[in-house]
Amino acid sequence: MNCRHFSRHMVELLDAGPGREELSRHAMSCPRCSQEYEAARQTVALLTPSHTFGASAYLKERIMSEITKREIAVARPAPRGRAAARRWRPVLVAGAVAALVLVAWIGDRLAGHRGGPGIGERGAAFRLLSQAQAAEESLFPARGVIHIVNQVEVMRVSDATMARARWLPLCSLGASGKLGIHQLSLSAAPGEEYTVTDEAWYDGATGRFARVLGTGGKTVFANAYDGEAVYSLQDAGGVQREPVGSGFTAPASPAEFLGIAAGLINQIQAGSSDLVEAAGEGTLADGSPVTILKAGLSDPEGKVTAWLLFRIRHDDNTIAEMEFVVGDESQLLVRRVLTEIVPAPRVPWNLEGVRGGAAKDVAVRPDMVRSDVSVQHMVDTADFETYVFSTAPAWALKQTIVDVLDVASPPQRMFVIACRASDGRHVVLVQSPSYNRMLGPLVKTGRLVYESPNGFKVWSGPRDQWLADILLKSARAWIKDPSAPDRTGYALESPGGTFPCLAVNGAITQEELHSLVDGLVPARTQIGR
Repeated sequence: MNCRHFSRHMVELLDAGPGREELSRHAMSCPRCSQEYEAARQTVALLTPSHTFGASAYLKERIMSEITKREIAVARPAPRGRAAARRWRPVLVAGAVAALVLVAWIGDRLAGHRGGPGIGERGAAFRLLSQAQAAEESLFPARGVIHIVNQVEVMRVSDATMARARWLPLCSLGASGKLGIHQLSLSAAPGEEYTVTDEAWYDGATGRFARVLGTGGKTVFANAYDGEAVYSLQDAGGVQREPVGSGFTAPASPAEFLGIAAGLINQIQAGSSDLVEAAGEGTLADGSPVTILKAGLSDPEGKVTAWLLFRIRHDDNTIAEMEFVVGDESQLLVRRVLTEIVPAPRVPWNLEGVRGGAAKDVAVRPDMVRSDVSVQHMVDTADFETYVFSTAPAWALKQTIVDVLDVASPPQRMFVIACRASDGRHVVLVQSPSYNRMLGPLVKTGRLVYESPNGFKVWSGPRDQWLADILLKSARAWIKDPSAPDRTGYALESPGGTFPCLAVNGAITQEELHSLVDGLVPARTQIGR
């Protein structure tokens, strides 16, 4: 047993398959392989479908369901390898594509995407949720200072994996006037519960606002605008001030970053018509009547195992509560507890006097997506060899590089390269630590279709179009168009031992495929060009 053999057959140890005793002995005697196994084990634990949690529970459940239903391709592997790949493919590939779901979700928001055509034709429940999102704006008056308090209740759960994997998107405003979205990590020990208070003030006449978020008397996040600068604070750091530019304008839609469901509703709008359904009537704790909407999708057996419940108030049609549920067990409950007009904010518009403090279980990971970054940025940020096209594909425009948090391997980053084409044959290349760690054992069970002179291998299988659909959706905010029926995708094996994935939104010839792959070069060689 050597390290190469262990790496190739580690899936069998994870799956309690044949040979696991020998693999286990090697892992115990080899620190490097032991570390590799533990990282894979933790990632699989976090991404197993029964414990899936992501930026958008209903959307990630949809992806997990689709993966389980459709299985990514293998082409005539050995019998034992085929069985192992078939058992583990849904879990491992889910981990590899989880961050792509995040890119599509946040990318649509950063690009201002509001969903495709036909939104008004998707049923009464869907229309009600869209109307509730619009009603959020009514909470922010044109004159006066509004004070809004939301609470995030982290519920007591017994499962250790789910207890530490929960999180929500957290929106903020930058000095450029652009929206930023961070990850609010809401970890907990099994059986533990706590409450995070999210408090905001907004002045409709000037666009000034202040927002503080904390738990246990500690402020873990703050964001504010005083008319001259934007202020931010994260965890135990101090308040950072950044003057706004001459072109800065206060946001016309404060609900975009201060609303109770900021960061979640737009993805439902971009989804399919079966995402939202009516779930009956109910009342809040104060007796106020609400309509309950349910957003989620079924597992392969037809059972809905994860969903969001939105409770819509009858009196003003706003969202009063948003609850995330897995397997009939409540995980997180976000609720509005106060809305009032006040003379002035309790917290100064410049956050003077606000002090950050590290909380045991709550943390903020900034910049879940950084759009249109440079090659230099990618090289400096990545902790693995990354690649770019030495020139844009002959039929496409320049490369756009997007840097996103790899949710399967935080705080590491993944990179999406999108080349929009005038003829619709957009090209997307995705590279991430999760791909590198988890796709290797799978892609090599496929069919090798090309070996490039630059050292790349191209792997293919009967589900190339499914893979391409996932990749193209991740870049929808940049390529603009939906996936084409004749799209195709490939898993690549780089000379540096990484596993990028490539998609083209249309048919290409073998010569065009070879030209694309032959044009891939280490990103570090292109700095300054």
